[in-house]
Amino acid sequence: MLYGNKYNTIKRSIIMSKFRKVLLVVTLIAVAVTSIALVSACNKDDKDDLPNIESIKATVASGTVFTVGTAFDSTKITVTAKLDNGEERKVETVKAISYDLSVLKLNAEGKFTEAGEYTLPVKYSDWSTTVKIVVTEA
Repeated sequence: MLYGNKYNTIKRSIIMSKFRKVLLVVTLIAVAVTSIALVSACNKDDKDDLPNIESIKATVASGTVFTVGTAFDSTKITVTAKLDNGEERKVETVKAISYDLSVLKLNAEGKFTEAGEYTLPVKYSDWSTTVKIVVTEA
């Protein structure tokens, strides 16, 4: 009798182990199917519904004064994208905006060394424009 109980306990343990493995496989399959369904839903051709950039423009903030001896401050420049749906939106991805500072007269510290008018090239992704920078004497 004691041997039978021990055998039944081992048999139940083996059955439970197999059940856990089957349950794990079923769970993994369910997760995979759900993931594929979500990815498929997110990758629909919604890209056609999004507006495209037609051009960009850059402007210096009103009241901004660049003077000799002060550092160039790109936060004073706003880049706006004109979209093909007629909207204009401020470019919020500041790290994606680049400026060709070689046209400005700056020292190693990034401070203006000469007064004058400069045409600063501005680039965002595949689009580019220019903005007029006026530097005055201190």
